[in-house]
Amino acid sequence: MTTRLAREGSGRLVLGFALVLPSIVFFQETPAPRPVRAEDLYDLEEIRDARVSPDGALVVFVSERAARDRNAIDADLWLAKTAAQGLPRRLTASPAGDHSPRWTPDGRRIVFVSGRSGKDQVYVLSLEGGEAIPVTSLPGGARSPVPSPADGSRVAFLGRVEPPPDGTGRERRHLGAQGEKSPGWGPGVEVTVDPEGREWAQDVRRIDRLVYRRDERFLDGSRRHLFVVPIDGGDAVRLTEGDFDVDSFAWSPDGASLVFTANRRGNPDLDRNDDLWVVSVAGGEPRLLTPNQGPDLDPTWSPDGKWIAYLGTPAVSDLKAKIEVWVVPADGGEPRSLTSGFDRIARAPEFSPDSASVLFLAADQGSVHLYSVPLAGGEVTKVVAGDREVFDFALSRRDGSTIAFAASDPMRPSEVYVASRDGSGERKITDRNRAFLSKVVLSKPEAIRVPGPGGGEVHGWVLRPPNFDPARRHPMVLWVHGGPYSAFGNGFSLDFQVLAARGFVVLTANPRLSIGYGEAWRRAANGEWGAPVLDDLHAALAHVVSLGYVDESRLGIGGGSFGGYMAAWAIGRTNRFRAAVVERCVSDLVSFWGTTDVPWFPEWEFGGLPWDNLDRFRNSSPFTFLGKAETPTLVIAAEEDTRTPPSQSEMVFAALARRGVPAELVLYPREGHGLARRGEPAHRVDRLHRIARWFERHLAEGALLKGAEAAAASGNVPPVEGGKNR
Repeated sequence: MTTRLAREGSGRLVLGFALVLPSIVFFQETPAPRPVRAEDLYDLEEIRDARVSPDGALVVFVSERAARDRNAIDADLWLAKTAAQGLPRRLTASPAGDHSPRWTPDGRRIVFVSGRSGKDQVYVLSLEGGEAIPVTSLPGGARSPVPSPADGSRVAFLGRVEPPPDGTGRERRHLGAQGEKSPGWGPGVEVTVDPEGREWAQDVRRIDRLVYRRDERFLDGSRRHLFVVPIDGGDAVRLTEGDFDVDSFAWSPDGASLVFTANRRGNPDLDRNDDLWVVSVAGGEPRLLTPNQGPDLDPTWSPDGKWIAYLGTPAVSDLKAKIEVWVVPADGGEPRSLTSGFDRIARAPEFSPDSASVLFLAADQGSVHLYSVPLAGGEVTKVVAGDREVFDFALSRRDGSTIAFAASDPMRPSEVYVASRDGSGERKITDRNRAFLSKVVLSKPEAIRVPGPGGGEVHGWVLRPPNFDPARRHPMVLWVHGGPYSAFGNGFSLDFQVLAARGFVVLTANPRLSIGYGEAWRRAANGEWGAPVLDDLHAALAHVVSLGYVDESRLGIGGGSFGGYMAAWAIGRTNRFRAAVVERCVSDLVSFWGTTDVPWFPEWEFGGLPWDNLDRFRNSSPFTFLGKAETPTLVIAAEEDTRTPPSQSEMVFAALARRGVPAELVLYPREGHGLARRGEPAHRVDRLHRIARWFERHLAEGALLKGAEAAAASGNVPPVEGGKNR
């Protein structure tokens, strides 16, 4: 910090200081913007679940931020005015995390979920002040609260119900409490003793169903059911019973009934045949509304009470099939699709307040837009568009004049926006990431479209380093998306910004199987994963190399989940890449089928059970071809991953290490499949550093000789054109 006078010299400083003291101006230099780094995770805010008040004047939203001191995510509720951009007001500050806010119909209170009592429960908060008051206290926790639309006097929610006692009459005992060892038992072991005196250890897992783990936890026999509770306190009433899970629900406008989705007719371990059911809040047997095959999900009841809209597809075992917006008479009748002619996958349907149309989100060409379709049928129209990703939206329920939504684009993390019902008059009402954006230099992606080897176009994006010099040849990293029925798009990515900041050109692409380009594009791989997708990726890569600023001898590939599968597939089929990152991958489809929490997935994708189609399973597995791999590879796994178990990644590492290929295996404890997005902040920062350092180590100019020698010694040379390797 300096003053104007200080520059005049010390001989004049004393006099000048005395004479012009009131007019001294202090200048603080603003640091020059710098490249993005992994630790910027702690400065970012993720904005989600924007919910506009019934009168359209306020928006409550969830702000998530990584807390360095607790190595956790802080999630709090904030309140913003829709009239003009200003400083939002913080509503909650619980370190346990608050989320899922929903307005009462009078707009005076907000119900939400918080873990502040040690387990997620429903709370209610008055905007007139005071502390949040607990509404539920279920032993298994509560989630997804929605106040009754008529008067807000009750809250419907989903609660986990523990399994009934086993009926053996066993007496519980605790052996070795506080570390004291009992004969034959370790410290702290709980046992039961049956009437014959036999002791049964309670830390043993007994499994009698095909899917016994999901989302990083063992399934304990508990089920998720639908409840209703008075908002001002009282006993929660359970509305559903049975050995099934309720997945989603919606109120009838009069508050007398609820529609919910559940798989009550099939085997939830083997199919996705969720149906719509209607149950009275007074109790009774639920009424089946959609007896068709295929999943029916995310219902919403029309304000006039006549219709229920939902997402559905008639395909029970086809993940490539289009998900459409359907409606069915609330009293029962024949369902009909509103979007049969719209070749995109719909999600998050919501009726307009006049019941005349249904709004929904859909991915399209790398962006996610908000659409509307008339209830009577007709053309699907865009309401909120642009080169960005809209995460969620809500309508003001009194007149529907205001839409609130959260969205991000490649140059801006998520913020809250509002617009009129037709999408006009859009304005941003939060600026939560302004401080972060003011101190960093971001790389702006450039879209590319390349003719696909199998027809169609491969759509992708290229990020150049902030200090990009077109006269130099830069190393490039090709990163492959997960899914496989997913897509890259026009959203903000800290991962890619970090790689670009470390000097890499970053290429992302949406090959065959990607969503947002129509059902034919998802089916264009003809039942394969590896070969056609790699051909598309090679086409995108060759196009960028042809532009002249990429060093073709310094190419890397990486990806997570399906992207990890593709990275493992690529290194077994070509030596074009000098470094690879294989993250949370599938490597062997046979063992994947037997260990994943979605065993039906490989069955549907590869034509049945492994023993009935063994050749196809093996020929579609990257592990089958790793005997030819020469690419230095970083392998990343999450120890609690139940989707792509760590053994899949360990097999890749073992194959490479056994053959002497440079490889490292990194295992993240306490993490599941969502490591990259929902993992502990310290692990997410560490992961980004390890990925960038691996590429730096093996794509630096000094690493080229070793890579070339390895390729020559193996007799494998990188492909020259197109890169088709099968």
